[in-house]
Amino acid sequence: MRAVRLAALVCALVALWAAAPARAGLAPPGQLPIGFWCGPPRAFVADAAAAAARMAEIKAAGFNMASPPCEPPYDTATNQRVLTAAQQAGIKVIVSDQRLTDAVAGGSTAQLDQVLADYASYPALGGYYLGDEPSTDAFSRVGAVVSYLRARDPEHPAYVNVIPDFATPGQLGVSDYATYLDQYLGTSGISLLSYDHYPTDGFFTNLAAARDAAAAHGVPFWQIVLSTRHLSYDQPTQAQKLWEGMQTLAYGGKGVMFFTYWTVGLEDPDNWGEAIIDGAGTQTSQYSEITDVNAQLQSIGQALLGATNRYTFQNGKPVAGAIARPVGAPVRVDGSTPLTIGVFDDGTYLYTLVTNRDAETARTATLQVATGTSPLERLGPSGTWSAVSAAGSATAVGAALPAGGGVLYRTALPVAPIGS
Repeated sequence: MRAVRLAALVCALVALWAAAPARAGLAPPGQLPIGFWCGPPRAFVADAAAAAARMAEIKAAGFNMASPPCEPPYDTATNQRVLTAAQQAGIKVIVSDQRLTDAVAGGSTAQLDQVLADYASYPALGGYYLGDEPSTDAFSRVGAVVSYLRARDPEHPAYVNVIPDFATPGQLGVSDYATYLDQYLGTSGISLLSYDHYPTDGFFTNLAAARDAAAAHGVPFWQIVLSTRHLSYDQPTQAQKLWEGMQTLAYGGKGVMFFTYWTVGLEDPDNWGEAIIDGAGTQTSQYSEITDVNAQLQSIGQALLGATNRYTFQNGKPVAGAIARPVGAPVRVDGSTPLTIGVFDDGTYLYTLVTNRDAETARTATLQVATGTSPLERLGPSGTWSAVSAAGSATAVGAALPAGGGVLYRTALPVAPIGS
C-alpha cells in the first residue's frame, strides 16, 4: 500500500471474502464486506471489556470486518482477545502475526502450524494477513503459504494487498500492470484480488484493470479507498467517501475498505489528518459520516453480491480508463449528466447501478431503462424493492442522485436491448 510504504508504517488489514462457497468468508454471510486499515492499537484493547467496546463501536459504524493496528502489531494473546470480542459484536477479524509474514519470507511450516493452533478455532476469524504489495519475485513464496494454509484450514483464506497501477516496472517486477495482476493471481493461488487506489487520474484505469483480471481468474476484487488526509491526499468529504465506494461497486467490486479507521502518524500531524477515530480513541466527525456511507454501500452492495458485472460505462465527459455506452445496452441516459453505470446479471435479474460521478453536486438524470418480464424495480433505502414501472420494452425513469451517490434498478431476465 503506497501510503504505508511511503510513511514506513506496518499495517495489517481486514480479512477477505472468499470466492469458494465452502469457506466461511470474511464478512457475515450475505453481507458486503466493508472494512478498513489500522484498527484500535493494543493499548485500547488491553482487556476483555475494552476489546468488546471497541468491536461494538466498529460494528455500529457499519463495518463488518476489523483489522489489527498499523503499529505496533498485536501479540497472540491480544489477537485472541479481539477475536473473542469480535464474535460478541458479530463481525470478523483478519489476523496479523509475525509468524505469517516470516513464513512468506522463507520461514518454516512449523510457524504456520502454530498460527493455525492459536487462531483457527475462533468463530470470528476471517483470514490470515500475509503481506502488502508484493513484487513478482514474491508470488511463488506467497503461493506456497496460501496452499499450505488452505490445505489445513480451508475455512479461512489468506489475504495480500497488491500494488496499484501507477507503480513503476521496477516496483512491479514486470513491464506492465496487466501482466503483474495476471501473474499474481495465477501464481499465488489467492482467492481475492485486493488493491488500493485513491482518487487520481488513474482511479478508473485501475478499477477496470482489477475487474478484468479478477474476472479472468474467477475471483472477486476489493478496493481500498481514502478516508484520512495524508501526504498529498486531501481529506475527503462524506460525499467523496461515498463516491469512492459507489464507483467501486459500479465496476463490480465485492468489498470496500477505508484507509484509515484509527488515526496514525501522530508524530507528523502536518502530513496526517485525523481518521474516523482520533489518536486518543474518540470518535471524530468522520464517524457519523462513515456510518451513513457504509449503510448506503451495504444496501446496494449486498443486493449485488451474487451478480456478475457485465460491463461498466460512463455518461458525460469521458475520463481515463472508462468506456462509453455500448450500443444496445439496456440503459441509456438522456443528456450528458456525469454518471458511471454498471450493468449486472445474476441469472434471474438484470441490475443497473447508476452512480453520480460528481462528488460535489447532486444530479438528476432521465434514463431509458429496458424492462423485462417483470416490472422495473428500484432498491429503496430500507433494502426493499418497489416497482417504478410496468413490464414493457423500455421505461423512462427520473433518477435523483446525491453527490457521489447511486441508485440500483432491477428487472427480470430476459431483457431486450435499447438501440443506439
